[in-house]
Amino acid sequence: MLLIDALFINNGGGKSLLDVLVNEVNKRGLKVMYLIDERIARDYRPLNLDNVTFLEPSLIRRHLYYLKNKNYITSVLAFGNVPPSVKLKCKVFTYFHNVMYLESWQSLQMINVLPNRLKSIFIRQIKGNTTNWIVQSKFIKDKMVAKWGISKNDILIYPIYDNRFVTRSCRKELNEAQGIKFIYISNGHFYKNHILLIEAFSVYNKLYPGSSLTLTIGEEFPKLKQIIKKAVHRGVNVIDKGIISFKELKIEYENADICVYPTLFESFGLGLIEAALLKMPILASDLPFVYEVVKPNSVFNPNSKESIIDSLLFAHSFKNARAELICKNKVEELIDVISV
Repeated sequence: MLLIDALFINNGGGKSLLDVLVNEVNKRGLKVMYLIDERIARDYRPLNLDNVTFLEPSLIRRHLYYLKNKNYITSVLAFGNVPPSVKLKCKVFTYFHNVMYLESWQSLQMINVLPNRLKSIFIRQIKGNTTNWIVQSKFIKDKMVAKWGISKNDILIYPIYDNRFVTRSCRKELNEAQGIKFIYISNGHFYKNHILLIEAFSVYNKLYPGSSLTLTIGEEFPKLKQIIKKAVHRGVNVIDKGIISFKELKIEYENADICVYPTLFESFGLGLIEAALLKMPILASDLPFVYEVVKPNSVFNPNSKESIIDSLLFAHSFKNARAELICKNKVEELIDVISV
């Protein structure tokens, strides 16, 4: 039986992709085994999945699970970047979607270096336990070949995303008198670059006080939330919605005018996909991963506050502008490959 191992997935883009995968599997009526993080059990129990195990996300518990069930497994999709720690006699696909494990020490803040380096080393130690790697873009594939020496023939590209972000039939025109509403849907990890974005928007907001910037920062990022509170106290129109539901997310997108995406590095960029599906203009970091997903309307240097400000100002020239989605959703092809 196919095992979908998502033990190390519990929030953010990974959780969104897992939802897409589970929905597609259920739609097809496939019989599978699931290994899921117990912290998100409440999201999946209502689905009445036939064969699901909820565990604490632990390498040891995962290892014991594989030892116990290896004779029942006919193929595996390890969905959380890490191959099985047990060598299996079946096809194993590892879906890799965390670019931090491929970044250099210099690219990471010191507080994040050690855990990410250790995780990267561990993955490389057991990389022989996977038959194929599955990634979301050529950008990540090329990095894995260069950094980890993995054969390009062993890396498959199957991007997936949520098609429920259906396109709007038309977009409202920008109303500069009322102010442009910017939105950035992302968690609060350091490489998402919220602090520099807030600094840039603070300058822009003084010029255009009717404008706003909507963010979605979870409670697990208290320092960033404190920075946002201080900005609000200074009169900056930053709106932190916190973690919101899919329904609420669509409403926020519908109310916004422009998506801004200043992340420093990314494996995919679901926020770019969502904004493009909703026919929004996009201001984004001038980095390779962006161009594999969308054609943005304006790009900036994500390490420069002045460059971000210039891009925010340039948005005033948009007339019925929208970003173009380049990436195709291949969730159906992915299911075909792993369920053979």
